[in-house]
Amino acid sequence: MSKRKFNYLLFILTIVISFQTLAYGGVQRPTAKEIPNGSLIIGTHIISLKALNQSLLDIALKSGESEGQKDVYYKSEFANGTWYKITNADGIGDIISTSDKAVSEVEIDNLILTHWTKDDGKTIDLETGQTVNPSDIDSIRDPHNMEELKELVMEEESVIELLKQDDDDEDREAKNRFIKNSLGTILKEISTNDFNTQDNLLKLLENYEIYLRNEKKASEEEIGIVGELKEKIKTQRDYAAYSEVYNRIDQEAKKAQTKGYTDYTSKLLDKLDAVNKKISDLTNKLVESSMSPLDNKRNELCKALIENVAAKNFSGADAVLLQIFSIDNIKANRIVHLSTELSILDEVLGKELAALKTMVSQGEPKEYKEAKSRGERPGMLLTIKEEHVANIKDFTSNIATLKDYIAFRRSADDQKIAQLNTLIENLEGTRKAQPKSDVYDEVDQELREFIDKLKSELTKLQVKNSSELQAEKELSDNMQNQINTLKNKYLDAIEKGDMQFAEQIQNEMNALAEELEEKESQKLDELSQLLNQKNEILNELNKDPNNESLAQKLDEINLEIAKKQELIGEKEKSILELLDEAVNELKDAVKAKDLTQIEEAVTNILDLAKNLSPNLKVSLKNSIEGIIKDMNAAYIDLVKQNQLTQAEEYAALIEDLKEELGIGLDNEDKKAGTQADTGSQTGTGTQTGTGAQTGAGTQAGTGAQTEKASMNDLEKEISALEQKTTQTSNNRQRLMKRILILYKMKNTKKYVQKFGDLLDKKLNEEIKLLKSIDAEKYSEADVAQKERAIRSLIVINKKMKVLNTIQIISDTDSSKHLYAPVMRENLMLVCLRDIGEALGAKIKWIDYQQKAVITKGNLQMSCIVGSDKLLVNSVHSKTMPYKTLLIGERVYVPLNFVLNEMGYTSAYKPEHNMILIYSKKLEQEVQKVFK
Repeated sequence: MSKRKFNYLLFILTIVISFQTLAYGGVQRPTAKEIPNGSLIIGTHIISLKALNQSLLDIALKSGESEGQKDVYYKSEFANGTWYKITNADGIGDIISTSDKAVSEVEIDNLILTHWTKDDGKTIDLETGQTVNPSDIDSIRDPHNMEELKELVMEEESVIELLKQDDDDEDREAKNRFIKNSLGTILKEISTNDFNTQDNLLKLLENYEIYLRNEKKASEEEIGIVGELKEKIKTQRDYAAYSEVYNRIDQEAKKAQTKGYTDYTSKLLDKLDAVNKKISDLTNKLVESSMSPLDNKRNELCKALIENVAAKNFSGADAVLLQIFSIDNIKANRIVHLSTELSILDEVLGKELAALKTMVSQGEPKEYKEAKSRGERPGMLLTIKEEHVANIKDFTSNIATLKDYIAFRRSADDQKIAQLNTLIENLEGTRKAQPKSDVYDEVDQELREFIDKLKSELTKLQVKNSSELQAEKELSDNMQNQINTLKNKYLDAIEKGDMQFAEQIQNEMNALAEELEEKESQKLDELSQLLNQKNEILNELNKDPNNESLAQKLDEINLEIAKKQELIGEKEKSILELLDEAVNELKDAVKAKDLTQIEEAVTNILDLAKNLSPNLKVSLKNSIEGIIKDMNAAYIDLVKQNQLTQAEEYAALIEDLKEELGIGLDNEDKKAGTQADTGSQTGTGTQTGTGAQTGAGTQAGTGAQTEKASMNDLEKEISALEQKTTQTSNNRQRLMKRILILYKMKNTKKYVQKFGDLLDKKLNEEIKLLKSIDAEKYSEADVAQKERAIRSLIVINKKMKVLNTIQIISDTDSSKHLYAPVMRENLMLVCLRDIGEALGAKIKWIDYQQKAVITKGNLQMSCIVGSDKLLVNSVHSKTMPYKTLLIGERVYVPLNFVLNEMGYTSAYKPEHNMILIYSKKLEQEVQKVFK
């Protein structure tokens, strides 16, 4: 039975056990009948499942190896105390009355049994009836118990027997006596100070573990922490033992070589290699990889716990254990002892900030100064500088993680705002403490970027708590609600075929929409002005980075920008958020000279820029001009390096950006543009001017009539296409069908030529209408909480990218906001419960199996956390493109794969911040219409 499979079965048993009978209290070996239910026999050891831990398991398995007793047995409380052989068991079904793995009590009574660990964790030696420490069982204090020395033990037994016999060969007898004495030296008990210290400590920890289990009634997690420490101390003890044995063998091998006993010397050298390998393995277990500040604090507390246990101060150890347990809860995103967790986080964060300030205030690191004084080459100095900046990044990353852990435990926004303000103030002080040096610019840039991220987070919280903003949003929402009410009436009128009434309602709806659109336009203009002001201030700050007045003004403008972004439409807001992300990705990609990432970022920017208003496009142009200059510089470097293919790709990307954003018109273009503007204004005199005005007035009037007619024409065209599909009375499905038809029309040349921008306008109306029908109501706080919950859980995993919390809209059930989807290896993974419920499926979570089951009608699918398999109707196992993840308490799966199995497909529409989900049948119907 594999250890992994065995541990899995023990996990299942631990979950289901709810009670145990009293342990047998006698001294003699118990019979199969006397052993309590819920007991295991592993090797020669009886172990209560409640008391089982890793060290006991290792000892028991080793005893089975030495006695040739390798099967595992369990006395089941689910089958009236029947014994089962569970060596190759798969699950709980193997220890119930219907199982075929039952064994007789006679078989159990014939087993060799040496030790019994009861519910209270105490271990009894069945030969003496005495309580023993598990660490004393087959302890390597006696080297005879070392696996690597088994051949030497056999050699010792053999040579002792030979010496009992008379041997006329004096040389052979002398050699045997030498070997006997030599092996006696090697195999004598170990009693070095180092070994004794660790061995005594291990016994004290075992006693402390029994105290926790029986007197303090500690949690399994707390007992597990002590078990972890026992393993660490045991490793240190074993290291001391094997090091002593290595020295003994080395000395004896040298003596044997001097005597000329070649064969014995060779045997000792072989054992020396085996022991050395064991020492190497133990060393690797003791070596700790790079750790976070919380890990360092935990190690510090573990040492304190060991000191308290060594002093037999169990109450002091309890207090330290609570802190270690709290750190484990922090890292697992559990809130158990809130005050203790916050106290630890505040302390660790304070130390990390102080250490960062110390490093920054020293300017150039010591290694850099020494290398510079030695006259090292520039390449070496650059490497040291980069390492120094990387260390600064590690600090900021650690601080960000600690800040998130604290925020997770503080629900009130005012507390989070206060924390961010304090953090920003502290980091600004650190930045100003840096003296001018060769590393100043790089360190200052890293600190500024980190502070800017914190300020952005602070701004979002301040916006969320702005009463003025809430009042403006309520006004816009009321108008939108009126429009939605009219839209429902409009749909009913179309359904009944009353086109005259539908047109009347549409006129009212259009009037309200125009008023709302005018307000939106005004907000966009104000936003554009703020963005331009921001770019101007950024340019000034580039010239004067330490201008505190400008920095404060920038913070104020950023706050106003964030407020305006909250007030603009969802589409514009989504586009701006995606644009901001794309611009930052482009900036990072240019800095890293990663052409693939640059191309991807430019493509995203160009796609999104097409949906921007002219004013916002100007703002984008202003913010991206600096990046284009960096791209130009990179292009020139590539040309100089004769990397012409890459240089051409850079040039093409630069030109695409310039063309879309109108950057870098040459003088002739500007002159021609100016002349064209002048000609259109002056014309050939007053008559031309009047004509222009009249024409403009007429044209505007005609244009309005044409748009109205075109909208009617568009509605008729949609209805005609809709008629070619299967009719449905379900409003959600009908609207989804109309939206899919509009997306197809947008990709069909004849419709684009005929209706132009009206397609987008109509599509936006239909999407808003679909979102409004039976929509699941979420407050902004709810949506933000969903996104924050996921972001906080994967903040350390750099391979994952969290998308914005988005709305999922299906043709089956009400729309709802998803827990933030994540991107992993170019796949979108989504919360399974969100998707399942949106499609009317039932989701069941089986905790002890770590399995999620989705049921809809006759279809049942299941997936297990950590596996890439999807089991369909308990028969077909299908491989998904990525494994099932558990992020916090949410199961995440590849979106399209699961949808496909349920007969659905999806379309991610970032510009509308949504995922559309619809049946394959509906998709096929729409595609058929356009063939």
